Amino acid sequence: MKDKPESVLLLIHELNYTGAPLVVFETALALKKRGYKVHTLSLLNGELVEKFKQNDLEVSIYENNEKFMELAKKFDFAIVNTLACKDPYKVLQSMMPTIWWIHEKLTYAPNKDDILPDIQNAFSIITSSPASRAEYLPYNEHNHLVYLGIKDAYRGKPMQMDFPSFAVVGSIVPRKGQDIFIQAIEQLPPETRKKAGFFIIGEAPNETIYNQIKARIQYTPEITLLPATKSFEEICEYYENISALVAPSREEPTSRVAIEAMMMARPVIMSDVVGAQYLVQNGVNGFIFKSLDITALSGLLARLIENPEILEKMQQPAREAYLKYNSETAFSNAVEDAILSDWHRYYK
Repeated sequence: MKDKPESVLLLIHELNYTGAPLVVFETALALKKRGYKVHTLSLLNGELVEKFKQNDLEVSIYENNEKFMELAKKFDFAIVNTLACKDPYKVLQSMMPTIWWIHEKLTYAPNKDDILPDIQNAFSIITSSPASRAEYLPYNEHNHLVYLGIKDAYRGKPMQMDFPSFAVVGSIVPRKGQDIFIQAIEQLPPETRKKAGFFIIGEAPNETIYNQIKARIQYTPEITLLPATKSFEEICEYYENISALVAPSREEPTSRVAIEAMMMARPVIMSDVVGAQYLVQNGVNGFIFKSLDITALSGLLARLIENPEILEKMQQPAREAYLKYNSETAFSNAVEDAILSDWHRYYK
């Protein structure tokens, strides 16, 4: 038996510019740097494919089962991403040591009872936050915790203190809680609201949801609705120009945007259901409030608007949390440790 696999096949359901596909890109980059032959196969095409090609990473789009099997036979290890890929996972698991990287909460599964046996029978799984690991651990003890890794784009730009600003970043869907953010702002005294800026950055899956948010904020001019970013560089510029990120989610397995904000030395205000709360020392580099508690969030915003020096002191502690948990090096080490552990367990 070889000491470690030489080639790794990464499988993802799509290549749009969202959380799980970006993790696959970062995994491919990290493994290539460590000398592995890496190929990413996506069930659907998307704009992120260009980022793979720009970084000289092998990538292809699924055509049919015959070509899928031909490709799979060229590799000796696989990492399959998301619950949506449960069927390809079962195929690859029968051929080689295969990790199932689950990025979603179990409640996202269309039929929980249908997918549970597959999770229980999986050779190995990866989750990306302590909360997600705790959710899946009762069903599979071979559960690696790999914190997301994000390329460091910090440029040292300090936050503006004369006019604090707060942003919610992400898809405009009920679980992300943009409506909670809006209601918290509406509860602020008008004179306090005028001292700050508020942004909702993202796209909605359908026009109806987008128009509902747009109509809701038309009487609150302090709130600006901005389109989703199309590049990592663009979102980093947004972070540089805000004072804090707000993640008011009703449900959130991890929160990539929270990690990105802290990388840019911006504190995060998040609800207590956000998986990335491992990053936050309450009152030191951010705040955690009870999910759906609009009054608590509004009170926090008011306090920070009136006392922006609190946020200023949180910049370096926020960045230190990113460096500890989510740097490229920490991520690369954790991914390879999971691969090597499962490789030796498979062939013991």
